[in-house]
Amino acid sequence: MVKVSPDLSGAATSTVVVGGTIVDQVALSGGFSPTGQIVFRAFGPGDATCATTPAYEATVAVSGNGNYSPAGFAPGPGVYLWTAEYEGDGNNQTAALDCNASGQASAVGTIDVTLT
Repeated sequence: MVKVSPDLSGAATSTVVVGGTIVDQVALSGGFSPTGQIVFRAFGPGDATCATTPAYEATVAVSGNGNYSPAGFAPGPGVYLWTAEYEGDGNNQTAALDCNASGQASAVGTIDVTLT
């Protein structure tokens, strides 16, 4: 049996200030009744290759083609790069959004403080 090759596309929170939540949302498409899970990871700041331990990791169950997203988290300032991996199942190949994929970066800025 030949497995179908599904596709992932993503859109992470682009910018927030400290205290705000960042999250990734991916669309799983082209699968044949996909099941299993998608693992989301956020790396950074300062990890441009996603080589260190993730700052955040979450697993979301898959039930068909559609949009999937973890709860997200509220990190400190910096740029966070997201990855997402669909594990595949009996009918579907694996699919992934690798480090530095389009739409997979979240920038967390500092809050401007003024003294009077």
